[in-house]
Amino acid sequence: MPSRERLVFNLKRLSQFGDTDNTSPEITASLEGKSFTSVSDSLRGHVQTGSVPDMAQLHEGLKISQTLLDRGRPGVAAYYLASLLPLAVLKGDSTFTDQVNGAVRVLLMHPSLTERQQKGFSWAVYHLLDGGAFPNKEEAERLLLSLDIRRPHGM
Repeated sequence: MPSRERLVFNLKRLSQFGDTDNTSPEITASLEGKSFTSVSDSLRGHVQTGSVPDMAQLHEGLKISQTLLDRGRPGVAAYYLASLLPLAVLKGDSTFTDQVNGAVRVLLMHPSLTERQQKGFSWAVYHLLDGGAFPNKEEAERLLLSLDIRRPHGM
């Protein structure tokens, strides 16, 4: 399986760990008619192509991830945050980057985050790093370590 296809597959798996309903009516309604998955698919597409969405779309993804964290669904929030980490760095907006980093910290300390979800999130983020999703690999590694995201063993 090609690398990008494997990444998409694993990100989708990550979103399903511990969560069976990814389309709660409250979240879908809060997106003003946009489907829950269309936002995540769009963010993931930007990561894959190295393009940066506009700030409205980035904020929308962050809002969804924060809502999911608030509702005890860190597995699905991790799906968004894995894409938002490199996109925030690419965007170069320090305020937004700080907001994403804060959401990642909340995710990693979330009482409902399972060990398997945490490992899946780490794997997804390091896979993006190794695939060139971040503009500077060394700076990105320092960022990930500062967020206490460690490279999974065997990767």
